[in-house]
Amino acid sequence: MLVVRDQMTRHQQDLFSPHAFRRLAALGHLGREDATARNITLLRDFMAWEPRRRLRDRARVIYDRMEREATGLMHGSGEGTA
Repeated sequence: MLVVRDQMTRHQQDLFSPHAFRRLAALGHLGREDATARNITLLRDFMAWEPRRRLRDRARVIYDRMEREATGLMHGSGEGTA
C-alpha cells in the first residue's frame, strides 16, 4: 500500500514539474485513476496553472471523463429515490 501511495504522490508532484514531459507522463498516470473529488480538483488546478495548450487540452479530456463518471456515480447511488 505504501508503494502505491508513494507513486501517486510522485505523479501528483510531477504534474506541476517544470519539465513538460514529466507533466505529460503524470497526466497519463492520472488518466488511469478513479474519478475522485481529489483528482478532479487536482486537474482543475493543473488546467488553471499549465502554460502549454496541448497539456491543458489533455487534462481537459481527463477532467471531463472524471466529471461524467462522478456525476454518474452520484445519480446511480440511489440518492433522491423513494
